[in-house]
Amino acid sequence: MHPVRLAAAVLATVLVASAAACVNRLPPTAGSPTAPPTTSTAASAGPATPSPPSATEADASVTYEATGSGTAITVDYSPDADGASDRIESVPLPFTKEVPVVGSPTLFEIVIVGGDNVGCRIVLDGQVVAQEPAGGSAHCIYQP
Repeated sequence: MHPVRLAAAVLATVLVASAAACVNRLPPTAGSPTAPPTTSTAASAGPATPSPPSATEADASVTYEATGSGTAITVDYSPDADGASDRIESVPLPFTKEVPVVGSPTLFEIVIVGGDNVGCRIVLDGQVVAQEPAGGSAHCIYQP
């Protein structure tokens, strides 16, 4: 990849990850609902799909996964075990990181830049809640 294109891709990914981290830290506005209302107008013919586990349950954990081969330039994931964002550089792929869920995060995210045929997954208490197939730089987001 041309160095200028690589630098532009890295910069764009960092900007997206930074913006997502900033949005994650914004306090709710007065009068805004904490969750969108849900309604159902049709009956389900088959078994119900289980809803993702709540991040506020005791002993909750999240696993961030980066698939692919080679070495990623960076892997950013949020939140980490301290409830903040974390960046790792020169990461051998595949990569897996399991951390306890702290508080009530409104966003789980992993961004991988570099490597070969990269994909990602976010697993919350054993249930896949976000996944992107292999194919280049990867970005997975889950908002409970």
